[in-house]
Amino acid sequence: MFHAFENPVEWVEIDEDPFRYLMVGPDRAGNFIELVIVVTADVELLIHAMPLRRSTEKLLGGLS
Repeated sequence: MFHAFENPVEWVEIDEDPFRYLMVGPDRAGNFIELVIVVTADVELLIHAMPLRRSTEKLLGGLS
């Protein structure tokens, strides 16, 4: 998760209050992981992490 967070290949803002981002990045083996990050004035929270779903890949316009 942390490797994907530190090395995103794609991201999009999905909400504003609080700011929430959908990110995709590789794990250390090169597999794509989708993440949802919540950002407030005080903290960044990783609230979702799982292998990249096809629906998420389509939402981001494809990664391949």
